[in-house]
Amino acid sequence: MRKPIIILALIFLLTTRFVFVDKFPVGLSNDEIEYAISAKTYALVGKDVSGYSFPLSLFKTQTDGIISAIPPLLLSPIFSVIPLNQANIRIVFVIINLVTLIPLYLITKKLFSKRIALISSFLFLINPWNFYYSRTAVEAPFAFLFYMLGIYLLLSKSNKKNTTLSSLFLVLGFFSYHAAKFIFLPIVLILVIYNLYQNKQTKKYQLAIIFSSLAIVAIFWLISTNTEGSILNSRKTDLIFDNQYISQIVDNKRRQEIQFPLNNLFVNKATETVKIFIKNYLDAFSPETLTISGDKRTTYRFGDHGLFYIIDIIFLILGLVAIYKKDKAKFFLLASLILVAPFPTAISRVETSVINRSFLILPLFLIIISVGINEIISLNKKVINYLIIIIYAIIFANFLNFYFARFPITNQENYWLGERVLFKYLSYAEDTQKVTVVTNRPRSTYLRFVTMSENNTQKQILEKQELPYTEGLVKYNLGNIEITNICPTKINTDQILAINQDTGCEIKEKQSFNITDQKDSGTIFKIYNSQICKEYSKETYRRFHTVRLYEIEKLKHEDFCLNWINLPL
Repeated sequence: MRKPIIILALIFLLTTRFVFVDKFPVGLSNDEIEYAISAKTYALVGKDVSGYSFPLSLFKTQTDGIISAIPPLLLSPIFSVIPLNQANIRIVFVIINLVTLIPLYLITKKLFSKRIALISSFLFLINPWNFYYSRTAVEAPFAFLFYMLGIYLLLSKSNKKNTTLSSLFLVLGFFSYHAAKFIFLPIVLILVIYNLYQNKQTKKYQLAIIFSSLAIVAIFWLISTNTEGSILNSRKTDLIFDNQYISQIVDNKRRQEIQFPLNNLFVNKATETVKIFIKNYLDAFSPETLTISGDKRTTYRFGDHGLFYIIDIIFLILGLVAIYKKDKAKFFLLASLILVAPFPTAISRVETSVINRSFLILPLFLIIISVGINEIISLNKKVINYLIIIIYAIIFANFLNFYFARFPITNQENYWLGERVLFKYLSYAEDTQKVTVVTNRPRSTYLRFVTMSENNTQKQILEKQELPYTEGLVKYNLGNIEITNICPTKINTDQILAINQDTGCEIKEKQSFNITDQKDSGTIFKIYNSQICKEYSKETYRRFHTVRLYEIEKLKHEDFCLNWINLPL
């Protein structure tokens, strides 16, 4: 009886990953657009969207955000066959995330037991942080998968096959995500030390993986430092070690001090770098981040929910104590990996972010929490066991309610829903009518519009042009739509004009309609000189939120106008 219930529970949890996958999240972020479009261009012309082909794209790219090459390369065969759209992109990443369950199960089983591995599998499927990964089309889920596969193979029997495969997966993880590079060597060293401690006869293979890992890092560094405009050279200013960044902080603090002999001893580049590192590092373990409001970076912040559940912290502590008492080697293995995991968060100066940069914390915590739950289950108290199941069922239901009911509204513009609505609106314009869209990020808007276009249109556009990210004033054309960051001085009589409120571009004429933010009715786009929704749009703000309205592309004209296009105040 117990086995069928477990199978049914797993099927239910697996199914939740695919629920409303075409609707939530409500759009595609700028990074997601870069990876999706580059996957398509690799499939069509063998280059990323900025025009760099493999293997050079491992070291250099001119994409916005300077994306990693491995995720779009691996996705390119898929998007050579299926159309590129929001639903398909999300489904692919759900599958990638579910595949990651396999190495998590195997690692937990290898270290502990089958029962604990099964518990970790359930936790994996209900964890908020991991649920976010399953619907996020960027690089961290790839690094997560490859590092987990590499770790499992390193923990397995030492032989030529496992060593080779482990090296392969770890290298794929290394090139899948820039943040993953900073924990690559520490992970290898920690696992090698653990293996040597457990079985000294495996020294030959352990040394082989150390030397191969050092070689990969050396090759990457040598090629990058000798390549003009390389990823390494472009991204190093994002680190707290950037001399100009630290110098500004030190100079500002010294200007705000009364002069004493020890000023320079306590306020200098070294002390300030260490302070920033420690602050960022500890943020990765912040109870608020982990259990209350999620990531500190606004782009990824949940706001009303943590990355773990509060009850997880209790089992995390129990698990740590249990592991320490029963097997100190495994305790120090897991503890060492946990201490290394936040390094990418600690050394970055581009806001403090945990959810992507400290991705390795997620599986390690899940394993330890599983051990803690198993300690309670081992007491053989049915009432307590059922209580644990009921509590997790309730808090998971609460998370689903948050993710599908609240998150789409409070975080809509992190996924650029306003542009998705605008594209649908502009699809009603006559093909001969000129349309101008003014936005701060015209290239991202253009690529987002391309993603929302028909598959044949995507192919025609992406086969013909390379789109490196550039600064300054630019224009992009998609049929009759011009997308630019240049503010027009006037509106032509036959021109529809849509202006993103954040541009600061002002037109004296009164706008025809607004596209507004759902959470506060703030204006996202002002639309001028258009009568497309004149007969239907009568309200100044959005009144109702229902799931069906997020099938924006499928809505009929009247339904769309009534629910998404507002009159100006």
